[in-house]
Amino acid sequence: MKTPFPFPLPMGPARLFLAAAAFAWLAPSPAFSAHVVYYHAFGEWAVTCWGGEGKRPPGCSLTAPAASMTAAAPRSTLTASETADGVFALGVRASATVLQSAPLTLKIDGGKAYQGMVNRFGEAAWTGKAATDLLNEMIRGRGLSIRFINAGTESPLLDVISLEGLGQAMTAYRSKLRELGVFK
Repeated sequence: MKTPFPFPLPMGPARLFLAAAAFAWLAPSPAFSAHVVYYHAFGEWAVTCWGGEGKRPPGCSLTAPAASMTAAAPRSTLTASETADGVFALGVRASATVLQSAPLTLKIDGGKAYQGMVNRFGEAAWTGKAATDLLNEMIRGRGLSIRFINAGTESPLLDVISLEGLGQAMTAYRSKLRELGVFK
């Protein structure tokens, strides 16, 4: 029997295996069930929104620093979110293994220190009024420093994130949440 392929196809179980492998390769993956519908970087800040598909509702994230393929070293990341009833949350994940007995400290332009206790994943969080106050100060500020103690060396580490573009990113974030129907 002549086939359209320039090589002979295997017979029996090998043919079945090839067909199953091709199907698995071409079939859509459940990992891609929510596709990105918006991404924009505002300085070091990025807004990413996804459409609701399957069981995952639509939503957005506001993060810093924006994703980079050329980052020289790991950096701490900051994520802000808002619930439909206007409650803010702010989370920081440290760029190194953190000494849990020492707080992670945020400072805007060298001002007031906002301290948070770190969990075993190197994350600290602020919610409600504390997060709202911190975000309002950040929007007015120029630079955010994130200070924590490295567990391996027990020495302080400092990451700095520019706050330029945060106001625009927050405006886009809230606008996109309304567009997606998450907020009214």
